[in-house]
Amino acid sequence: MKRLAILGVLLLGACAGRTLETHAEPGGNLLVLTAKQGERADKRAARSEAGALVVLVERTRLRAIDPSTAGQVWTSSVDVAGHAAASDTAVFVPLRGHRLAAIDRTNGQRLWTVELPGEALSGLSANETTVVATVVDHDKGRTRAVGMAAIDGQVRWVRRSEDRLGAPAVVGRVALVPVGNQIVALGTGTGRERARLDLGGGAPQGDSVEPAVERIVRTERGLLAGSNRSWVDLYSSTAGELDALRDIEGYGEVFARDEGLDAGHTDAERLKLWVDLSPTTAGHRNAVFVCRRAVVALRVDDGGTPSAAQWTYLSDHAEFVAMDVRDDRVVLVREDGVIVQLSRGDGSELDRIKGAGVTRGALMLDLPARVTQGRAKKPDAEQKLAMIRDLILDPDPRLLPAQQLAVELLWRDDDATIRGAVAK
Repeated sequence: MKRLAILGVLLLGACAGRTLETHAEPGGNLLVLTAKQGERADKRAARSEAGALVVLVERTRLRAIDPSTAGQVWTSSVDVAGHAAASDTAVFVPLRGHRLAAIDRTNGQRLWTVELPGEALSGLSANETTVVATVVDHDKGRTRAVGMAAIDGQVRWVRRSEDRLGAPAVVGRVALVPVGNQIVALGTGTGRERARLDLGGGAPQGDSVEPAVERIVRTERGLLAGSNRSWVDLYSSTAGELDALRDIEGYGEVFARDEGLDAGHTDAERLKLWVDLSPTTAGHRNAVFVCRRAVVALRVDDGGTPSAAQWTYLSDHAEFVAMDVRDDRVVLVREDGVIVQLSRGDGSELDRIKGAGVTRGALMLDLPARVTQGRAKKPDAEQKLAMIRDLILDPDPRLLPAQQLAVELLWRDDDATIRGAVAK
């Protein structure tokens, strides 16, 4: 037994001493690896009994709401300092004092709390067995990728880097980490490198190399690596090569830039842009822009330029602090804790859940793709114009980015009646 313990310490020490190279030869097949692991994760999720939750981040607690019943499922007293991650069984929350807590997803009980390695958190992702974090650590290399056991928070492995790492994404049994102009797949069990993929373009040089992309997001239709309003779908890679990053023009961030530090739920999250980045989308893409207390649904053309408005929605005085877009609706959380669901078709309000406290952000877990039946109606030209006019004429200075977008969309609309309204 003692020999096994000594061997485990030696293995952990070896992982901690290995440097994650910024520039290395691509290897393995990241596309096949993540597709296989993602399929396994999807099957496990389908068997999970975890239900849909909207987890509200309030001043001194988390509050979980069942969006189908509007009932409060649990609360947990925690002082949240960053963006949480979740598995089928737990929510993993960065706390003030550079700590990490695991909260039982079914009842809100705290399972464990540990000190995070490093000096500050960059990014966090998790599955049912492993929590992977990237942390800033100036004394022992610029950043580190750390794998922790989901059951108790104990460190399993560490990979340090002389340059900044992007936020990780756990896909099945691999953790994808942006470094330089590459994506590296690390095994969640040992931290060993299993594949590496070039993002294209020249390798960044200098004393302080930043990753070409900030974070990786897995969706139902793709595996996206992105930064600000640029992205590439990793599933579209061919023979280990990728096209150049694609861009969306306009307003708000699609992928939040953290520049190496998770600053928590900041004011920047009240200007967000969701875009359908599916690789199968041809021509125009659907998009939703949240600006403080306004929502603008629009289309963007294949060049990434906003091209046509679909509808707008104005909240009362409260601002939106979180958004999730489903097939038939847009789910929004306001700073007063109110949860609003809007139709993707015409922006009409489908549901509203009363708030119970000041809310800084939210984590939306396993929301169903669709809850409404049939095809949603769309507003006619007169209704759409009235919506846009209400937005443009609103005196609230906080809405200026949304108003600028609305005017731009009016000029580009195919309907001459709507274009003509700009001159009036």
